[in-house]
Amino acid sequence: MMIIIRLSFPQLSKSSNGMFRNLNFWGNKKVITLMYHQIGQSTFDPWGLAVSPINFEAHLKVLHNHFTVITSDSLANSIGQSFPKNAVCISFDDGYSDNFSIAKGMLEKFKLPATFFISSYYIEHQIPFWWDELESVIFDNNLMSADMKIYQNWRWPANPPDAVSDKYINEWARLKPLAYPEIRDRIDILSQNNQSNNGSCNKLPMSTNDLIELSKSPLFTIGAHTMTHPALSNHHINYQENEIVSNIHWIEAHTGKSVTAFSYPYGDFNDDSLTIVKNNDLKLAFTTKGKSIKYNDDPYQLGRFQVQNWTGEQFEQQLRLWFKKY
Repeated sequence: MMIIIRLSFPQLSKSSNGMFRNLNFWGNKKVITLMYHQIGQSTFDPWGLAVSPINFEAHLKVLHNHFTVITSDSLANSIGQSFPKNAVCISFDDGYSDNFSIAKGMLEKFKLPATFFISSYYIEHQIPFWWDELESVIFDNNLMSADMKIYQNWRWPANPPDAVSDKYINEWARLKPLAYPEIRDRIDILSQNNQSNNGSCNKLPMSTNDLIELSKSPLFTIGAHTMTHPALSNHHINYQENEIVSNIHWIEAHTGKSVTAFSYPYGDFNDDSLTIVKNNDLKLAFTTKGKSIKYNDDPYQLGRFQVQNWTGEQFEQQLRLWFKKY
């Protein structure tokens, strides 16, 4: 009996010096996707979401001078093939007002593309994201100037520095798995009990008009991020589907453009979430897991790295470390 063994090799391409190569097979090609949230200063920032405008501009200078920034659509088209050298994607989650008022202009200055993942309920109703409103309720009349410095360097999951911040973290953990109507009820109760002025929250989403203007730029992509930002895996598939699909339809109705990318709130998802995003013509879905993107990665479970409030030098060092180790 003659046994024929067929070996499958990756497709080779010819380089400029005549040597055959395949970067996917022989090289170490990858994409690093950056995750931003807020561009501004924040006294209370347990999740490390805020990057100062000065530092953000320094990050963009580094990216402009030393890296290749690509769009999420370019990334989608490159998965399964090859990536440009030192390729980076820029993303923003939630849809904070400073994404429009500050980040937009800086990105345009350096001609760098970015994807903005939008939780549309807060934009439509012009109300704070629930975790920011909770902060406003818990800390009302407690964030006095003499106390602010104790929060400046504190980041979760380190122990809260005082009883007020401890209460905030406990309430946040209690509310995170709930549906938005339940979250809304709890915040209203806390507001009444504290007799607080929860209308004073200064962390707000962009407006619908801001979003429409943002979407007009060829540099920017608008992605989906659910309606109310639920932790998806805690909910029935029907609830998840309504959150995801309604969000997609709202964005498309207001921008006139198809939504092709999604990011999971909190990076939280399950098999039902994956089924929904695959069935709704989305090309990519991003988690919050800190890992680079390889050419053969699942396009619906892509990693991202959260960017901290680093100087330009610190940012470049961290970015090169991510390319080297992840």
